[in-house]
Amino acid sequence: MPSCYRNATEVVFYRHDGYTFSSSEQRVIEEIAEAAVSDARVLLPTLPARLIIRVNPGKKVIEELGSSSDHSLPNVIYWTVDPSRPGGASAIARAHLRATIFFHLHSMTRLAVHSNITLMDHVVGMGMATVFERDEGGGTYPWARYPDDVAAWLTELMALPPNAHLNDWMSRHPDGRRWIGMRAGTYLIERAMKVSGKSSAQLVAVPTAQIIQLGTQ
Repeated sequence: MPSCYRNATEVVFYRHDGYTFSSSEQRVIEEIAEAAVSDARVLLPTLPARLIIRVNPGKKVIEELGSSSDHSLPNVIYWTVDPSRPGGASAIARAHLRATIFFHLHSMTRLAVHSNITLMDHVVGMGMATVFERDEGGGTYPWARYPDDVAAWLTELMALPPNAHLNDWMSRHPDGRRWIGMRAGTYLIERAMKVSGKSSAQLVAVPTAQIIQLGTQ
């Protein structure tokens, strides 16, 4: 289980189903990860001094990316990549890892201050991280794009009980819509940014209710 520890960013590689990351793949992933963390720290200065990125090969990935990710507080990001995809792990890392890291660093910064308890906590937090991922991390993904009637989606979300089923609204709805909460959240955050004159990084610690108030003016 080789690892790299420099500049307070530790990248740890795991073996799975017989696949071991090559030295060149490790080098590419380490360089992208360290640069992303360094750049994000400028915008999110309250990030923990030490960050750990755990990298696994695997098939359980987002189809559009060839990778998937998660995080755990206070300082760990998990990134799974399917090395059997065209270009392998290095190509997927070059295409998506920086933006993914930006998304999770924003999420962890916010969660250190405000817990995701209600559905709208998730909508605001993930919408804000999506905007940060796009604007600062350079990643433009389907969950950052919303339809013309997105305001109706936001109204729909706000009318739901706080404990509404997250997977239906944040991932895939039974009616076929995907990422409703993230896409409506992106719209809400863009409006809050316009009204407040602040960036997604500057809004990271603002409570959910205040973001909703700004974004629905």
